[in-house]
Amino acid sequence: MIDRLFTAMPEVVRALASPLANVDKITIVSTGNGDASGMNKITGDIAKMAAQVPALFETLSGCRWRIARESTADRR
Repeated sequence: MIDRLFTAMPEVVRALASPLANVDKITIVSTGNGDASGMNKITGDIAKMAAQVPALFETLSGCRWRIARESTADRR
């Protein structure tokens, strides 16, 4: 089961990012609020979504991400 979840992770991340593939143009209106504005906000949001993948894995599998990753790597 863990192998299947690891194999599916690229597809999960692809699904998270797929709405951006349909974006033709982005107009940014920024109030100049430092790191939380403009393009920094967009790239920060994408990074946050990607960072949530291990937690998603743990929720779906009930296994710790690091331990599962290490045990899967040991079998290869």
